[in-house]
Amino acid sequence: VQKVKPQDISFQEESAVHGVTEDGCEFSSTAWEASDGVVVFLKIYYCKPANAQKVWQRLTNEATKVFEKKALTKLGKRTGQRIVVSFSDDPKNPEVILWTESNEIYKVESKSFEHALVFEKKFPNL
Repeated sequence: VQKVKPQDISFQEESAVHGVTEDGCEFSSTAWEASDGVVVFLKIYYCKPANAQKVWQRLTNEATKVFEKKALTKLGKRTGQRIVVSFSDDPKNPEVILWTESNEIYKVESKSFEHALVFEKKFPNL
């Protein structure tokens, strides 16, 4: 079986849902199918400044393992944060990528962590 190179994978949006969380943030949730059939889920939370930190805490507090955590910067100024975590009972592998930009929180997950990473690199230019 020949492995697909990340640069050769493309994504097609398959479905989208919009709503409001219990914290009062609007959100959009989309499913993207990769050219090799693997599905990646993207959820974006659009929060008021007062809610953004609370939602971030709720999303990250239940992680069973943190694989990576870093501040995001642009032109030397902190613009957000990124964290790669697992939520499973067997937390050997990363499962979810979360990052913030201003008052928006992004969550990318897939059964294939490699596809989630490729999707993150290609987003928002899909």
